[in-house]
Amino acid sequence: GFSVFYYHPHSRALASALHDAYRKRVPLPSEELRYGNLLVARLTGMPAALTESAYMTYPEQEELLLDPKFRKKIAQAIVDGLRSFLEDERRRQKLRKEENS
Repeated sequence: GFSVFYYHPHSRALASALHDAYRKRVPLPSEELRYGNLLVARLTGMPAALTESAYMTYPEQEELLLDPKFRKKIAQAIVDGLRSFLEDERRRQKLRKEENS
């Protein structure tokens, strides 16, 4: 399966966008979006998320990770998630700017 973790509340939107993109692109069960007190997500002031794309402890998932086509699906899911997050953020900033004008 795959998991997406976030720590700071301001990172939840990024993690959610990545999780949604993984559900659309990655043909594995979702371990859901999770809060995680993880060092790599904790130390940054900017939005941050950690993705786990598959589990090497399961031979069939390890085999998938060795497949370039599967890795491309993972990469595309990350790109899609980032794009979605950034587009949503741009819309939110535009609305705030219009409200303040």
